[in-house]
Amino acid sequence: MSKRSPYDMASDGMARKTAKSFTTLADALFGPTDSPRLQRESVALAEERGLSLEYLEMVEKHAKKLKKRGAAWRLRAELIAFEGTFEEVEAYAKKRVMEKGGDKPKQRGVRLGRVVDGLRTISITDTQRRIADLEKTLDAAIKDDDQPRSAALLNLSGI
Repeated sequence: MSKRSPYDMASDGMARKTAKSFTTLADALFGPTDSPRLQRESVALAEERGLSLEYLEMVEKHAKKLKKRGAAWRLRAELIAFEGTFEEVEAYAKKRVMEKGGDKPKQRGVRLGRVVDGLRTISITDTQRRIADLEKTLDAAIKDDDQPRSAALLNLSGI
């Protein structure tokens, strides 16, 4: 896959999106790197363990979040060597990325989406308790029980 374009693979019957993700993965695993020794050892271990493409894509998803020099390959090597189920490795990877500063925890707040086809979205992120309190307050204000909940809540806003 590292030598073929995604369009060549797509012409052989593979979905273009899948082909692009595979070529991106191949570029990460076999392309130029700042840690060639770790790259060689990790790729050899992945081949020896017979890791699936899905597993390697998951490893890459987490590794590309780290921007410090060499950090991504150290994480790749650690996850490839990690013994466990796919779900265990996924959970461990999330924890390690957070520890290394690659992911930030969700921030509380309100986001307003852009207008798409005349509709706009509002998103609220807060603690479970505060969202549950807001939900109960809105449910208590619904006057027409015959309407579906979504439509009734929309009508509360005066629309």
